[in-house]
Amino acid sequence: MLENPSGWLSDHDLCRLENVEIRSFKGSRQEMLFVKAILSKSPALVRLVIEDSDDIDDVAQALKLSRELLSFPRASPKAQVVFVDSKYSNTTMLN
Repeated sequence: MLENPSGWLSDHDLCRLENVEIRSFKGSRQEMLFVKAILSKSPALVRLVIEDSDDIDDVAQALKLSRELLSFPRASPKAQVVFVDSKYSNTTMLN
């Protein structure tokens, strides 16, 4: 459903969404599609917090995922994407 641009999420469904927190993010294809759907269909989004899974040990893979999401177009010009490292409880805010 997430692969179809008209999919199950419409602009109307997410028009008031302001804050989202995702925990145990592994970066699977389905998770990436879901996050991209939120970014592209939430014009009121202010903050998207993504906490990685304890299973992610590959720093290069985590960096690749974060770059992909940061370069993805957003419906909200003020949306901030925050990545949280679950292992070190270190928060990095990226716009």
